[in-house]
Amino acid sequence: VCLSLCSKKAYLLVNLHYNKSINWETVVIPGGDSPRISFAFDQFKQSFSLIGAQEISKMAGIDKRRIKTVNIGGHLVPSYMKREHRRGSECLVTYWVDQKLGMRMIIDYSSKLFNNYEISTVLMGKDDFYIIDYLMSRQKSVPDVEFSGHEETVTEDQYLYLLRNAIVTKHLSIASSPPENFQYSGTFQNYGTLILGFGFWVTLDNLVAMKSKVIIIRGSKLTSSEFNRYLRNWLSGEGSSEIKYLSVEVKSLDLNLVFKDLENQVVLVEKRRQYTWMEEGVLEFGHSYDLTRYDGVTATVYQGAGRDGTRMFEMVVWPDFYGNQF
Repeated sequence: VCLSLCSKKAYLLVNLHYNKSINWETVVIPGGDSPRISFAFDQFKQSFSLIGAQEISKMAGIDKRRIKTVNIGGHLVPSYMKREHRRGSECLVTYWVDQKLGMRMIIDYSSKLFNNYEISTVLMGKDDFYIIDYLMSRQKSVPDVEFSGHEETVTEDQYLYLLRNAIVTKHLSIASSPPENFQYSGTFQNYGTLILGFGFWVTLDNLVAMKSKVIIIRGSKLTSSEFNRYLRNWLSGEGSSEIKYLSVEVKSLDLNLVFKDLENQVVLVEKRRQYTWMEEGVLEFGHSYDLTRYDGVTATVYQGAGRDGTRMFEMVVWPDFYGNQF
């Protein structure tokens, strides 16, 4: 990026001759201490910061001799090469009177420079909703949105925005809590993975309506009897047909109630087994229970240990990610 900003000729050189054989995912982090765009490689095993956009007030204390003016989307703004101490690399940081405008401009600039207009991942907080609107105006949807801030409570409108308005195609993770009285009766998008850090609001109807292959819910108020009804629903094929892995944290779990009146359909399996629910996500469990649906599909249910004495309702549906059967 730094080279491309030196001149029009340098821009063309980078645009035409960067290594197009390398595959990466573009990650946008619009807020926090270091708002930036990063490239991630090899399933996020490696990443580096490409360019950042900070409020101009954050320039205080920087040696003026190290500040250079650059042209980003027709805006002449100061910039500074900042060392990332954790990685030992450097990232070009630009400074803006309007930091949100700056984020939009560096997204456009890097997209055009590397001929890659899809932002694959957004790591956002409660002040960053503008970036979702902006990205959806460019690319209609965002594959992966991770909403951080597990110690924060967002407004009802903000939480509803994530469920209703943000068009997320692969992975939605919401670490923050909605208000205590939050309820939701709408539909759910077909995310590949849905993770809720505060799932106290999720009802049985909500759970059945979720279309994701992977659902992880923490802090749920669902009861053992409701899990029984969920299993009945799954066995009949009336809902949750896409589910591959369900993990729900509850205060207590009674398997006698979970399997009530299903005893003739439940098979206890004592041996330890493994289930791969994503490329590098492996579950290992013993003393589990198999149930077979009318169409021959088998699910395994088991009880796990959660945080601070909580219990986990765990359900996997075979075959796993790699096609392994039970």
